[in-house]
Amino acid sequence: MLKLNVKKNDLIRRSIFIISTMIILLIPSLILSLWARKLGEGGTYGNQEGFIHIIVALNANGAFSMGNSVMITFFQILFPLILLTVMILFINKWEYLVTISGIGFGGLFNFFDRMVPKMVGNELVKNKVLDYLQFSNNMVGGSIFNVPDMCVVGGTILFLVAFIIYTIIGMVVNLEKNVNKNKPINLFIDTTQKHLNICLFQGIEINIRKSIPTNNNLTDVAIEHIRKLLKYAKVQPNQIDNIYITIGPGSFTGDRIGSIIVKVWSNIKPLNIYTIESNKLQVKDEGISILDARGKKYYTAIYKKNKLVKPIAIHNDEELEKIISEYKLPVYKDFESADIFANMLFHLNDFVLTKSNEVKPLYIKEAI
Repeated sequence: MLKLNVKKNDLIRRSIFIISTMIILLIPSLILSLWARKLGEGGTYGNQEGFIHIIVALNANGAFSMGNSVMITFFQILFPLILLTVMILFINKWEYLVTISGIGFGGLFNFFDRMVPKMVGNELVKNKVLDYLQFSNNMVGGSIFNVPDMCVVGGTILFLVAFIIYTIIGMVVNLEKNVNKNKPINLFIDTTQKHLNICLFQGIEINIRKSIPTNNNLTDVAIEHIRKLLKYAKVQPNQIDNIYITIGPGSFTGDRIGSIIVKVWSNIKPLNIYTIESNKLQVKDEGISILDARGKKYYTAIYKKNKLVKPIAIHNDEELEKIISEYKLPVYKDFESADIFANMLFHLNDFVLTKSNEVKPLYIKEAI
């Protein structure tokens, strides 16, 4: 099995953040829970007609009164554990970390509150959750809940709000920016992978980008989609100043087409051609870069501090597992967890200026 694309420092940072958030939420939850236990079932505090008051109740049902079956109890512990695991492994945005920490905390706290016997007033209570907060009857029907419930509901609402905001921001940010004809116009082309990846960019700002599934018809679609991209951006082919391409390894046809395109283009208008290996483009800093070579074989290269330490070679599954076990670095496979356009901007200085007649596809032969 391939390792997830995570670094040890990321796991530690996220784990510390989650634990810190849950400790913060634990403090008011414990204080109010202990107070409610002291009041006993049916105990009250505050104005019953006010906005919110204390009224202690024991809830035998779980998951917002969905029931108290084994399945519900199992779901109540499994769901927050899955959320927290996914968060530790994949989520970077602190807004999501906070909200999912709240959801996970609420589920776990209520689970243990149900499973652990406790004294409520003078009574030993088992298999029940202690609820103690109630809004006025005009709000949410006068339901009684606790702080962990608020964490679950509030976390879910804030998560959805953050998701919507990021979606809207993403739509706005990804709107194609007008190309400034007074600045050098750069075209990036990658034909070596399962998608045709093309974009226009200036400096470190992408003007327009497209990623198109090729469905094994790359020869037919590459030129046509590049033409459409330029037309949409209102850029003429002779206005392109620099072309950045990947030279492989990848599919035989894909490696060859990218090279042919830039050679023909340079005959129409003199321009600068910059090349980079596909394996290097996949890794920003360090890691094991793996690309499909078909037939359960893989083009594999290893990078540390942005330097190649193990040249690109073809390996089978068994050899690949040994490499992963030996180097213990993040694994990147077929650009599944890498944004090829963001990586392209990161590696701008690593592209090599190459003369047109020296642009050649990178074909890797299997060791004998």
